[in-house]
Amino acid sequence: YSIKGGANYRLDDVQNVFANIGYFERPAAFNAVFNGYNNTKINRDAENEKVFSLELGYGVRAEKFAANVNVYRTQWNDRTFTRSVRATEPGAEDYTANLLGVNALHQGVEFDFTYKPSNNLNFSGMVSLGDWKWDNNLEDVPVFNENQEEVTTLSLPIKGLKVSNAAQTTAALGMLYKFWDRTSITVDYNYFANLYARIDVLNYANASTRPTDTWKAPDYHLFDASLRHGIKIGDFDTTLTARVNNLFNTEYVSDALNGGTSTATDALVWFGAGRTFSLSAKIKF
Repeated sequence: YSIKGGANYRLDDVQNVFANIGYFERPAAFNAVFNGYNNTKINRDAENEKVFSLELGYGVRAEKFAANVNVYRTQWNDRTFTRSVRATEPGAEDYTANLLGVNALHQGVEFDFTYKPSNNLNFSGMVSLGDWKWDNNLEDVPVFNENQEEVTTLSLPIKGLKVSNAAQTTAALGMLYKFWDRTSITVDYNYFANLYARIDVLNYANASTRPTDTWKAPDYHLFDASLRHGIKIGDFDTTLTARVNNLFNTEYVSDALNGGTSTATDALVWFGAGRTFSLSAKIKF
């Protein structure tokens, strides 16, 4: 179930302040309930995830310029994960660690705007500065063998570590220019920073003190561009779009798995896509 509500107050014809609050629960992820997507390995202790979120903001709506700035705080409790624990001896079976009751705190500030200096030119942009951390330590994490028999337990002192697998700082700037009524070009810039590598359970198991944050991938910048043109094909209204993603063929790390030293030396990384082209047609009939 979920419940949410909001309020908006107009200070004048241009300015407003707003607030939103919500709470919802959702089932644990499928692979956290059915370990390894196997019907015989059911995690019966998985609980509904519980999310409480609060947002406060200020907005401006002028003739050519509009913007919002807001602060948010989201408490995300009872997340459930399963992680593979690889055997240390050759030929031995791998194990599965069942992480229950994992809490995270997501908070930050966001800003977005649009600016239209003329009918033919439009700018838009955003900045998001996040501070996302795990909010509790885990004790007595059960570890199971392939027969779902508990073989040992682990403790994971992860409170205060940065949440991984998503860039916590992002920014974007876009431009749209209309040459004619149905012909336009767009250029989009995107920036990603503070992307932390995913946690490997073994690196944190039974540590006496909280480890340092996982390896942080290098910041990166991407540019995309597109050209759109509308034509008539008989009685059909058609729009042709040519697009280039990662215009400058930037090499970047889009995801990573942390290694034992929390450095680039032993991190397992996935590179993002290079320059790609696409051509599409949309026909209305």
